[in-house]
Amino acid sequence: MPTCLKSSISCLRHRETIKSVASDETLHEDTVHPFVEVSFQHTVYKTNTASGSHPCWNEEIKVDFVSPGHDYSFSSLSKIKDNIYINIFDEMMTEKHEDHCLKSCSGHSYIRKNWLGCIVFPFSALLQQSEDRKDSEE
Repeated sequence: MPTCLKSSISCLRHRETIKSVASDETLHEDTVHPFVEVSFQHTVYKTNTASGSHPCWNEEIKVDFVSPGHDYSFSSLSKIKDNIYINIFDEMMTEKHEDHCLKSCSGHSYIRKNWLGCIVFPFSALLQQSEDRKDSEE
């Protein structure tokens, strides 16, 4: 089920908060640790985790794939029907304590990823955009 995000700016604090409608949790700017996962042809690529509600990764993700028949011509590549998925997650560190142990006991911590949103587009759209750009440069 898709999760919508609401953004509101508090005039008193000048701090952005993000509210996840699905979980009803409010995430403050300094507690958001977003990262991006790009999925294509059953392979997932991940960016580094950023901090804050306005991240700038400035990273390049190189996606490896093999064209059917190792033919990289436009006509062959245009037959690829796979989608490219770009998901944004918030990385959260969670500590788990044993039931019989108080919070002062050492526990196990693990990283949980909360889904914030995504965009999906067909590989053919990216291919067409590169072909259009190539044609405009000629």
